[in-house]
Amino acid sequence: MKLSPVRIFYGVVYLKQKMMKLFLTPFFTEVRANKNTKKILPFLLFGLFFLAPVLVSAIGTYKPMEEIPGYTLAAPYDFFDYIAIIYKFGIGAVGIAAMIMIAIGGFMYITSAGNNTSMEKAKGVITDAIVGLLLAVSAYIILYTINPDLVKLKRPTVQQIPRAGAPSAGAPTVPGVPSPGGLDPAQYPCSIQTPACRVAQSGACAPANFADTCLASSANKASVICQKESSGIASIASGVDKCVPGGESVSYGLFQINLTANNVAGLSCTGSVGPLYTAQNHNCTVTNRTVFNQCVATARDPATNIQAACSISNGGTNWNPWGASSGPGGCRC
Repeated sequence: MKLSPVRIFYGVVYLKQKMMKLFLTPFFTEVRANKNTKKILPFLLFGLFFLAPVLVSAIGTYKPMEEIPGYTLAAPYDFFDYIAIIYKFGIGAVGIAAMIMIAIGGFMYITSAGNNTSMEKAKGVITDAIVGLLLAVSAYIILYTINPDLVKLKRPTVQQIPRAGAPSAGAPTVPGVPSPGGLDPAQYPCSIQTPACRVAQSGACAPANFADTCLASSANKASVICQKESSGIASIASGVDKCVPGGESVSYGLFQINLTANNVAGLSCTGSVGPLYTAQNHNCTVTNRTVFNQCVATARDPATNIQAACSISNGGTNWNPWGASSGPGGCRC
């Protein structure tokens, strides 16, 4: 018997129906028949719905065993970015599958030879493919139109609550004199005085490292921003500031210099990646890989990174460009 594309298609449909009958139909039949299962199933679904985000948030960064075709994740690998890329890949896969099914339906229609039954089946295949494609695309467009953040998977952030007795934001402090909450302003130089906003005691973000730079007069505040942005890791790439799609980090180094907004060491970094990455716009891509890699390597050099931070902060007088100062949970330096 000669195997035509139409016969192969119907064979796949027949096999799918048989698999449904063998596996899914008995399962749901058992669920409907078993009263205990009916009682337990809602609790299982409820637990899965509420525990899944907790389990996912505990995964943190990791290296996936398989890359998603057409996308490359930049280190450090982030589970949330990986899921977001899978979602975008799924939208594209739906489009490809729809086009294939439309082509199959068209072939079925052409080879129907005037048979009304075959023509109706072919029309049904084409209609289902178009409806499925419209549903997938319109769902994304509607959510994105309402709020772009609805289609972005982000790591949940927990804002630290100041401990009892700590002064409120903006409380006046006097150098060398403990604040009303009993905290030393030299160790907590910013308005928000919590452990997360404390001057680094050692490492690359310690105030002593800024003594011979233009940040010397605000070394303590620089230390807080540095520690909060990078934890004193000079080579760190941002796990948050990433281009979508692609997952390419755009902020690097001690002060997490944003390469879409700032040039470093005379390199045209803003011309190698863009457009500008902001809290509202994550759509960016690397346009010149050679220059971008040079910018990344330069931004990871502590001395160059501090010099860039000095320029951006206007000599340490304005820390608002950093989320560690002005963003949610920032120290208000």
